[in-house]
Amino acid sequence: MSTTITTSIDRLRRALEGTIPFASSDTTLPLLNAVHVKVEGERLQVAATDRYAAATYRLHRGARAEDGDEFLADDGAAAEVAIAVQDAKAILRTAKTYKRRAAHQEVMVTIDEDRPGGATFDFLDGPTVAVTGVEGDYPPIARLFPAGERLAESTQSEVIFNATFAAKVHKAAHALTANRHTGVHLRLNTDGVKPAVFDVEEDEHWRGLLMPMRG
Repeated sequence: MSTTITTSIDRLRRALEGTIPFASSDTTLPLLNAVHVKVEGERLQVAATDRYAAATYRLHRGARAEDGDEFLADDGAAAEVAIAVQDAKAILRTAKTYKRRAAHQEVMVTIDEDRPGGATFDFLDGPTVAVTGVEGDYPPIARLFPAGERLAESTQSEVIFNATFAAKVHKAAHALTANRHTGVHLRLNTDGVKPAVFDVEEDEHWRGLLMPMRG
């Protein structure tokens, strides 16, 4: 069974730039050394995690898309695939060759969930990139992000982050913002040692998550 999703090349580029830095570099953990793409109803999510940091990039359609559909798919579409980081980087390199107005052209992503599964990325007037999916159940990392109301009430004043993991946030945020003076928002949770959530002013689709170090 296959599911086809259509979005702009620019949105695909931003989704990969915002998540690839958070994937594990450990090739002995193939499911974490991957970027996860999942469409379910009115939401398309690209995500990655190495167990200590995580990021998601979400696009919406229908009632959940305030400024018009950000992707297209059949009603009731539901599919997912984990793409090895090496393949995700190859797709990103192709997307980055489309500059300015060309970046707003469409890319068709077809997810094939039959074993061994995989996906094809058909770039308009360009190449088709086919990848094999990584087998296994990807962790539900969206559940790690604290609810917004708990973050808003936070009074925690001191948090320590591992420098290597913090660099992942820097790399993704830098790729997603055109203005070097753009702020990165940090929201904390007071329920013990809980994840901190980052987002950027210029792209509401992206969220990063870091686990604090225990003091």
